[in-house]
Amino acid sequence: LQWRYAMEMVLFVPPESFDPPPRVDSAVVRMVPLENQVALDGELLSEIVRVAFSQRRKLLRHTLGRWLQEKAFAGQFDVQRRAEEVPVADYLALTAAIMDATNPDMSGFKDRGGKLLVYYGWADYLAPSGYTPSYYDSVVAKMGGQAKVADFYRLFMVPGMGHCRGGVGANRFDSVKVLENWVEHGVAPDQIVASGVDEKTKKVTMTRPLCPYPQVAKYTGNGSTSEAKNFYCAGPK
Repeated sequence: LQWRYAMEMVLFVPPESFDPPPRVDSAVVRMVPLENQVALDGELLSEIVRVAFSQRRKLLRHTLGRWLQEKAFAGQFDVQRRAEEVPVADYLALTAAIMDATNPDMSGFKDRGGKLLVYYGWADYLAPSGYTPSYYDSVVAKMGGQAKVADFYRLFMVPGMGHCRGGVGANRFDSVKVLENWVEHGVAPDQIVASGVDEKTKKVTMTRPLCPYPQVAKYTGNGSTSEAKNFYCAGPK
């Protein structure tokens, strides 16, 4: 909560206010939304905090330290503390350090024959969607232009999709199959047909092509707007 809110003490509540009295002090607080919230992956932050507090009164080297080793984390973080002794800012900094991948030089990945397929929801409510196309643009600038980058890295921004899936519009598709066709059969994805599904009836209500960034899906002007065949991918003007 302290990632998103400033906590203001409203009322101290001593143990004797309860029956039976607990062994801790209590308080009523006011949560004020932060104007400049740090942009982080909320699910990653939650996992870090959960692991840190998974064993009470244990030093973090027994919990979070082992978790960081499994993640091959090469940064600095003092695990000779207990979870409750770590300031919120340190948890935020650790989350940022783990998720921070801003180097646009992907030549090593490209030279090994790697293929990177990324999809991201424009309506992601946990991690701002603008960072992903921004990083892609930096790779294009570093690696010699759009055509060269498209040989190994393609980004698909999904209109209306939240964090990984869900939301409005067409957000159901088989990304594994698309990547498999690219890696194993050399078929690079020029578009991905996605479906919109009614959560109650589980029926497909629409289909729409997802286009490799910076292209977007445009309506041909003919036919139903609920059918992918009536759209085409076009670059920005």
